[in-house]
Amino acid sequence: MTVTHVGATNAYSENWGAVFGKSNKKSTKKTAPKKKTAKTSPKKKAAVKKTSKKKAVKKSAKKKTPAAAKKKPAVRKKAVSLAATLLGRFKQQIDSLELIPSSGGRFELLLDGHLEYSKLQTGAFPDEADMLSLVDRKFRSLFVLLGVTLRIHDLGHSLWLDELHTAWVVDGPLSEVAPRARIGNHSPAFFYVEWGIMRAFGLSELALRSLSVAASTAVMIVAAWAVWRWTASSLATIATSGLLAVDRLFIFYAQDARPYALLELVALLQLISLREVLQKAQRGWRVALVATSVAMLYLHYASALLLLAEAVFVGVSWYVSRGRRPVNYHPRTAMIDVACVIGLAIPLVPHVLQVASQRGNWAEFVPRPALIDFVTLFPLDVWLLYPALVAGLVHWWKHEPLPRSPSNLSQHRSLIVFLLGVFLILLVMAWGLTRIDLARVFLKRYLMIAAVAPIMATAIIGALLRPPRVQVAYFVTLVVGLAVSPLQTSAHSVLRNVYLNHSISGHAREDWRAAAEYVRKNRNHAAPVFVRSGFIECTEENLAETKWIPYGTAPLNNLYALADDESHLIPLTTPRPWDLIPQARQLLMSAGEGWIVLRGNTALADKTAAELENSLSPIGTWRVARLQTFSGRPGVTVFHLEQVGITGPDTTTFEP
Repeated sequence: MTVTHVGATNAYSENWGAVFGKSNKKSTKKTAPKKKTAKTSPKKKAAVKKTSKKKAVKKSAKKKTPAAAKKKPAVRKKAVSLAATLLGRFKQQIDSLELIPSSGGRFELLLDGHLEYSKLQTGAFPDEADMLSLVDRKFRSLFVLLGVTLRIHDLGHSLWLDELHTAWVVDGPLSEVAPRARIGNHSPAFFYVEWGIMRAFGLSELALRSLSVAASTAVMIVAAWAVWRWTASSLATIATSGLLAVDRLFIFYAQDARPYALLELVALLQLISLREVLQKAQRGWRVALVATSVAMLYLHYASALLLLAEAVFVGVSWYVSRGRRPVNYHPRTAMIDVACVIGLAIPLVPHVLQVASQRGNWAEFVPRPALIDFVTLFPLDVWLLYPALVAGLVHWWKHEPLPRSPSNLSQHRSLIVFLLGVFLILLVMAWGLTRIDLARVFLKRYLMIAAVAPIMATAIIGALLRPPRVQVAYFVTLVVGLAVSPLQTSAHSVLRNVYLNHSISGHAREDWRAAAEYVRKNRNHAAPVFVRSGFIECTEENLAETKWIPYGTAPLNNLYALADDESHLIPLTTPRPWDLIPQARQLLMSAGEGWIVLRGNTALADKTAAELENSLSPIGTWRVARLQTFSGRPGVTVFHLEQVGITGPDTTTFEP
């Protein structure tokens, strides 16, 4: 049974008054016009005949009125009985069932295990509305607070390599921001914002990461607001907040001094704008769509992949819906918006082409993916597959019919198709481009731009499931899967990451701060320090140019600087760090010792120690001591080089 109330208290009194045969409005009977005695012309005879016929019909209706009035008490009695029954049943259901608040004072009622809707205006049931609104706000606030707590936990830990590039870019003058950013194949837009923050609060780990924390927190709030706006379901809204609050990848990029958290926020706003444009195509949403699309491109060039995925989705939608329903976002209008985006992004073309010419460098850390990587890159199995399977089994076991919402199901289905469709198209395109080695973009950091979409879809699907036991099975499976799944995809689980890495975010794998402090305390100031940063741009060809030397030594020349004088810092090539240039050999000979700070795993550290002894044998006997590795996987390893003889090779490796 569906009970629908429209209007506030006055509307209720009018509607129920009509049922009981009463009305609050005054009677406004029209009096019959007085007959005119003037003579009528022959031309008006037809009109007079028609008027007389109408009067005859009215008189016959008036004669029947007393008979209908006699039946009025019986009709009123039946209406009173029916109204009392309906009100009694409605009150019984209100007292015993679960309510899910909706937008604008509306509620979704689950009556007898079935999903039904009752639209209540503000003030219809003030006690229930206030209570449910309070509970809803508390749950959402609780998850936002949990998300913020996880994001600021241990926020001051050591920067890792890519964050140290950010610190190096913003540590210089404003005129150097763009050139330094482009050396690292980045657009300078994000670094301009960070530069302003550094000038306001100083160069520190907390200041560098503050923008990302704020952006990631905003993602939680905006995503929950969007789900509420689209579905009017508190359960879907709360689930979205909860999933985003505890997801490890979102926490990782929230504590990352790089543009990806801010990019997630702008991309979410762009997705919302696109959805609204597809529904209404209002001018304000179109302006927002163009603005957010351009902002994405200026923040990171890889965001063009999301725009292409959305274009494919919209094109397929137009093709499927042709002739069936009207298109709100007409292709001609879309072409105008696309032209605006392209025109505003033209200044980026030269640097984009420069980055594209170096795409071979990405092969070092972005391998060609296998087919299974399409599923395992993000935990789609934990987010969608396992909960859906368990919910389906519970439904099959109980043999219960699936009730359908009469008004919102089709709209929710189109929303789910939109969110999952855009994300899956993005995955397919990135996988294909990487597989054919056209562009190595199948990487989490590039695809996180739309990772919020499947999470929102997961929450919406769970909120739509009925009956309640199927819904409970879905969410329980989702929570358990995120917490304890043994698959690699469960790396998104905070609990699993704390157990394996002793860190919520995973940034603790590189402790450059501790390594720099160790060298600073034990080093002779005349001894040179060789830095193998691991930047893919640190090749032998690039390091031959002077402008690349500060970039290659960036981890130890800004926030974690060893001394004011940087002349003792010498960058090593990333592919072969044991190949010392002649200048490095001369510095070693003059000082009699040296230090190496190397980013890499244990195997690379062992190979570097062995190869260094062999390469230094022509200039004497050197002892290579691998002193300490700070954190791990890959970690930062400190070596000490000491000359123990003038001639003769010595392949002894000393490890205290």
